[in-house]
Amino acid sequence: MKMKYKVLDIAVSNDIKQEMRQKTGNPTAMPPQIFNGEVYCGDYAMFFQALEDRKADEFFKLRSS
Repeated sequence: MKMKYKVLDIAVSNDIKQEMRQKTGNPTAMPPQIFNGEVYCGDYAMFFQALEDRKADEFFKLRSS
């Protein structure tokens, strides 16, 4: 599966870090956090579990469950 992605470095701007935390709903969230556009998909642990369960499409919100 090939996907376009954009890496954001929260170390360069506190605003970016605060935006990430607001979008995740977790005031202490740390990278990596994964989004599909503006839709929050999950963190690395959730991503890894989705791969183990062969549910990457669901994790990335590419199809309905």
